[in-house]
Amino acid sequence: RRSKSDPPGFGALTSLLAANAVTFGCWSVANGREDGQMRNAMLRHFLCSRSHLQQGRWHTLLTSCIFHQRFAHCMFNTCALWTVGRIAAEHLTNVELAGLFAACGLGSSGGHVLLHRRPVLGASGMLMGVFTTSSMLQPERRLSVVAPFEGWMSIADLSHVFVAVNCMGYALRRHPLFQHVAWAAHIAGATA
Repeated sequence: RRSKSDPPGFGALTSLLAANAVTFGCWSVANGREDGQMRNAMLRHFLCSRSHLQQGRWHTLLTSCIFHQRFAHCMFNTCALWTVGRIAAEHLTNVELAGLFAACGLGSSGGHVLLHRRPVLGASGMLMGVFTTSSMLQPERRLSVVAPFEGWMSIADLSHVFVAVNCMGYALRRHPLFQHVAWAAHIAGATA
């Protein structure tokens, strides 16, 4: 139930974060089971790839955005979505914010699948879209930054840094240090 002090889009934000947590919990349970049935079902329905789309699993364009296989990946994306999602939630209604999440998720997964054969998962591309939108809604809002340097930056400047880093990562994607990140999904999510 929404309190009067919650921003208008708070329900959509907390629902997305809850979906991330539940999906990660299910994945953790699935990995502990010996029969592999639950694990295989999750891989079929929460991992987005060209082959899954060719098999008619269009829902994976969105479900992959709430699927994380590693705890650190899930926690980073969840904390970052909480931070920048609250900015968007201050300006957008639940329906508008849910639409933003869907557009950025579809854009990020679709962009990745168009350019790569390997599957994609995680909220990072959607996060980049929410980050970009938040930077347009409140460009002067300042966030504490730890890396690459410590201090405070406006969200607009930080958004430019993230887009530049992701473009560089995409250009270097064949290098072993850069090939395990969905750079195209990040860029597509930011531009969705």
